Amino acid sequence: MIRFIILALLSLFFTSSLFAQTAKEGYYIYDKEHRYLKIFNSRPEMIIDLVSSQGYELYGPDGLGVWLKSFKGLRYNSLAEANRKNNSERGALADYQTPEQIGEQLKMLQEKYPEIISLTSIGKSVLGRPIWAVKISDNAGQDEIEPEFKYIANMHGDEIVGRELLVKLIADLAMAYYDNNERIISLINNTEIYLLPSINPDGNAKRQRGNANYRDLNRSFPDFTTSDNQNISGSRPAETVAVMNFQKERNFALSANFHDGAVVVNYPWDTKGGDFQFQNLIVDLSAEYARNNSDMRGSGEFNDGITNGYDWYEVNGGMQDWSYYWHGDMQITLEFSLIKWPRITEISRQYNLNKESMIQYMRRIHQGAGVYFADNQLSGAITIYKKIDANKNELISSFGFSHGEFYKVLDEGEYLFEIKTTSKETNRSVNVVVKNELQENNGNYIFIN
Repeated sequence: MIRFIILALLSLFFTSSLFAQTAKEGYYIYDKEHRYLKIFNSRPEMIIDLVSSQGYELYGPDGLGVWLKSFKGLRYNSLAEANRKNNSERGALADYQTPEQIGEQLKMLQEKYPEIISLTSIGKSVLGRPIWAVKISDNAGQDEIEPEFKYIANMHGDEIVGRELLVKLIADLAMAYYDNNERIISLINNTEIYLLPSINPDGNAKRQRGNANYRDLNRSFPDFTTSDNQNISGSRPAETVAVMNFQKERNFALSANFHDGAVVVNYPWDTKGGDFQFQNLIVDLSAEYARNNSDMRGSGEFNDGITNGYDWYEVNGGMQDWSYYWHGDMQITLEFSLIKWPRITEISRQYNLNKESMIQYMRRIHQGAGVYFADNQLSGAITIYKKIDANKNELISSFGFSHGEFYKVLDEGEYLFEIKTTSKETNRSVNVVVKNELQENNGNYIFIN
């Protein structure tokens, strides 16, 4: 009976179930038994985040707090009030750079290291701020045939740690390169690394989760399990469209997006349960990242510091699943800090915790193989088989490609690539070997004339 009363109240309060997911109000719900989780999760206008043994965060449109009062005995705190209290106690807000200052810092790094750093804006935020992408490679101004890697941070504006880590990582990689660090030289000379410190600069400037229109960017990407199952821009937020257009023009094979509010590595799927392609490989990549981070490794909430996204809590419209499903770009989600906006002095500790993991994860992109063609306009599909023995091959799957280039991160082993393109002259089968190390200059590619 109580459940039906609650649902009736909800229907009365929200006049439409067709809301875009906005984060105008946010609350921490104390719900150890997850008694209300199913009710909240049934509403498309609600956003549930960071489920733990104590409770979870709940976001929604204006009036959410009024509606929560209808739940007898429910304990909850306003996240906005908690943020204001933390700001006054820590002075944390004033210590961090503004989005504009971050942009100037990135320009200074590009001017200092122009051979290996290029800086472009992939689009504009709702309020017109540039969304910066830093490319690090030995010929940063050229588009070379090399494995392409990406880190994206600060898609939730109130989660600051990832932004700071990427800015420090950019400077650190450049200094190590010119200090003749052989490991970093090898990585930069043979990889195209893209680092996006903040894709939600408006939200960051206001220290709020959503963008300037309160849209939650990590609930705004195409979702392959819902009626939204189309990889088109449509009416999506400007920042989401910028990332979608950027990804469409690149050939990313491995990536991660950065968040705060927990300490864990999250791997696909977020939107549904069940097995998925290359599951063992992605779990291995996730576990390796966590092993090199003592906070993740020692997690009391998550075994070995990793979790399947859907086992944790369901996320529809997330960037991780979109990137992997639509583009074959293996993406994991890295949650760094329980405190989303800590004292700025915490950043050095977080960087030291994550530096080795971040670098090693980038290096793992070279555990793969690819092909490229003389005709860079060529498109087609490559069917991959894994060689079991001399007489047996196991079908992995078929993958489309465009722009005359294809690359896939794979388990170690021997493979057969069956190539079919729009030009019959380039159709053929090729054998490739994948190892967990850099095998060839500029990546493990086969050239087809």
